[in-house]
Amino acid sequence: MPEYLTPGVYTEEIENGPGSLLSLSTSTTGFAGLTERGPISPRLVTSMNSFMKLYGGYIENSYLAYSVRGFF
Repeated sequence: MPEYLTPGVYTEEIENGPGSLLSLSTSTTGFAGLTERGPISPRLVTSMNSFMKLYGGYIENSYLAYSVRGFF
C-alpha cells in the first residue's frame, strides 16, 4: 500500500528477491591467519585459552589472536 507523505510523493515497499534467512547459526565461525605454532588442519577451539595453548598468542603483523579474542 502506498504511503502518502507529501503531495506528489509516494513511497511503496516492493519485495524483490528471496526472503531473509532466519535460521542461520551465529555461534560457529572459522578463522584463517598467521600463528606462532600449531597444526595446519582445522581444530575445534572452545575458548581463548584453548586457542593460545594450541596456536600461541599475539604475534606481530597478525590480527588473528585479536579476532579470536573478540569472538569469545
